[in-house]
Parts: sequence; C-alpha cells; structure tokens
Amino acid sequence: MYFDFPLLPAAPFLRIEFSILPVLVGLVVLDLPAALGVLFLRSLLKILLNNQGVSTYIGLPMNIVALGVFVLAFGLIWKKE
Repeated sequence: MYFDFPLLPAAPFLRIEFSILPVLVGLVVLDLPAALGVLFLRSLLKILLNNQGVSTYIGLPMNIVALGVFVLAFGLIWKKE
C-alpha cells in the first residue's frame, strides 16, 4: 500500500518508507504543532487502512515516538536558523 523497501536485505523488518514526507512538509510550511498533528493523522490512517495485526499495534507506537522525536529535533533546529 505504501512505497517502502528494506534497508538491508538481510533484515526485512528494517524498512524505509516515505510516509514521513507529509509530516516534514507540514513542519516546514506550517509549524511544529501542525507537523505533530499530521504525524498523528498519518498514524491513524495507517492503522485504519494498513492494519497488519499485532505487528501494527506494537510497531506503530514505536514509530510515532521515533518520528515525533525526529520531527521535534528537526523543528527546533529549523526554528533556530
């Protein structure tokens, strides 16, 4: 459903996906709270449209935390410049 590919062929669970791009665009165009809102909307749509059972319920909260920290750090660096 989403365009993603494995980071390493030997570890198929490490995947790179491009669903963070709308979050980063929201951060650059709008501001940090809007980007976090886009992140939660993206996660909600992902759980509704691409639910894969237990792996989604375990992996998605970790993904939200990791991307939230990434967006927060990027937003604070972007704001300084």
